[in-house]
Amino acid sequence: MEQDESQKGGTAMEDRKRRKRGWIAAAFLILGGWICGGAGEALGAQPDLSYFRQAKINWRQFEGQKLTIGLNKHPYTESLLPLIPEFEALTGIKVEYLILPENEYFAKLVADLSNARGEFTVIMTGPMRNWTYAAPGWILPLEPFLNDPKLTDKAWYKPEDFFPGLIAANRWNGKIGGGTGEGALWSIPIMCESYILAYRKDLFDKHKIKVPTTYEEMA
Repeated sequence: MEQDESQKGGTAMEDRKRRKRGWIAAAFLILGGWICGGAGEALGAQPDLSYFRQAKINWRQFEGQKLTIGLNKHPYTESLLPLIPEFEALTGIKVEYLILPENEYFAKLVADLSNARGEFTVIMTGPMRNWTYAAPGWILPLEPFLNDPKLTDKAWYKPEDFFPGLIAANRWNGKIGGGTGEGALWSIPIMCESYILAYRKDLFDKHKIKVPTTYEEMA
């Protein structure tokens, strides 16, 4: 069956979007490698890039491109901002960013990613939301880029150093209502929040209170 002109245009647009998402994902892996590699210099100091240049990839293969990063307002976000000039010096990629409060950010993210002309090229996401963006094809699985030696020097990047549970949390097999921990890898962890229960052991012992181990026991 022959496509009509509107279908052809749509297909061409999808092809362009896929190619664009491809270099974006590759650049994001470079961004992730730079962050996980332990970047950091005093503000105003000339960055020491020698550690990153040990990687057997061409850091400047996307020189002249621009990344627009969508970021949730968070202390970790603030800690990354001073490192942007170092990333730009290493890669030749121009970085712009938009930081929004959490409620505004995630609403903006859905609106932006669902728009073929959206502004974000890299986003802050997490396991609880990856399926929202993966199911409609707004983000790409990362294995093809991790397994491309032109983009990832695994001997340098050491992906096996990630805690297996963190990597598994960012996998999803595309099955609505399940499939987490399986299938494609949709995002690279750069931080992890943990939650703890603090209590006075002496008082618990005195009053013979059992330390709760489930949410039901805490209720």
